[in-house]
Amino acid sequence: MSKTISRTTSIYLDLLRAASAVLVFSIHIRNFLLPELRYAMYGSEAVAVFFVLSGYVIGFTIENKHTDLRSFLAARISRIYPVAILAILVTWIVDTIGWSANPQHYLGLATHFFARSSHGFGALAFLQSFTFTNQIWFSHAVWGSGEPYWALGFEVPYYFAAALLVHLKGGARWFWIAVWCLICGPVLAMFLPLWLFGAVCQRLVSRDLARSGWIALATFVAACWLLVRLVKSGAINPVSAIYLNPTPLIAWHNFLYFSMIGVCAGLSVVAVDRVCGTRNLCPVWVEKAIRWVAGGSFTLYLVHQPLAMLASVFVRVGRDGLASRALGAAAVFAVAMALAEVAERRRNLYAPVIERWLNKT
Repeated sequence: MSKTISRTTSIYLDLLRAASAVLVFSIHIRNFLLPELRYAMYGSEAVAVFFVLSGYVIGFTIENKHTDLRSFLAARISRIYPVAILAILVTWIVDTIGWSANPQHYLGLATHFFARSSHGFGALAFLQSFTFTNQIWFSHAVWGSGEPYWALGFEVPYYFAAALLVHLKGGARWFWIAVWCLICGPVLAMFLPLWLFGAVCQRLVSRDLARSGWIALATFVAACWLLVRLVKSGAINPVSAIYLNPTPLIAWHNFLYFSMIGVCAGLSVVAVDRVCGTRNLCPVWVEKAIRWVAGGSFTLYLVHQPLAMLASVFVRVGRDGLASRALGAAAVFAVAMALAEVAERRRNLYAPVIERWLNKT
């Protein structure tokens, strides 16, 4: 029997979501503005955690909120497209300003950071970004400097896979899953189980299983310990990034490594729910801070890199002091969170409009 997410579990999910976005933000801020952040790393691991959290949330919404296909699609469109369109537009505006202000600086950044990407503002790049086909098969298409957008090339196809798994039955389900694999390619298919593991964790949390605090606490500690060990091993094993699989061997290591990272994150969520139950252990002011960052984390993730690159035109490493560059980094964060007010935090306004549109089609 399903149940709502307890407040403590919900806060923990938001904490992981906020921490993942802030970690990726910190890594790119280190690249462009604050090289002093020497310990800002593990962005790909953060995205693996985010994949599991996304699968968890989708599992919850399918089970409790959007049980029919039309409402599910309306919810996903209202969640994804306002932020995606905003990110595409912001990237184009910000990059245009930056290239005009200092083309040599941008050329150096593009050469250094996007050597493996098909980047620019051509019609194909826009089409791939708008349709979330930027990662199918072995492509890694990037719209301008918005490379973090690659994650949507995994996320959105996974939404379709979830819809197929839930709303189709019998042989039709597996036929269309096979078609999905043929369209999306081996890389997306390879990491689909990682995303689905989040939905498995949600099913475990939503069932009223017998609670055992000590076992759950031991599971949480073991998951954290294993996560640390995995991250240390990732520094010496040939892993790269979820989207970057240049050889079969690296692809295999990526699959094992990032899947285990996701398993640790998912098990920690289950353990927190089993330990805490319905008890509220987080002070209200801490909860508000976590939820505020989490509520804008999607926008922060998608727009921070173009903004950071533009900021690096005006406050430069090696020329400006730490205080000026830190102020520039704070401005990037503030602008990203302000943009979140336009799209991400207003998605409940878009959902009814989109659902009415779907009902007419």
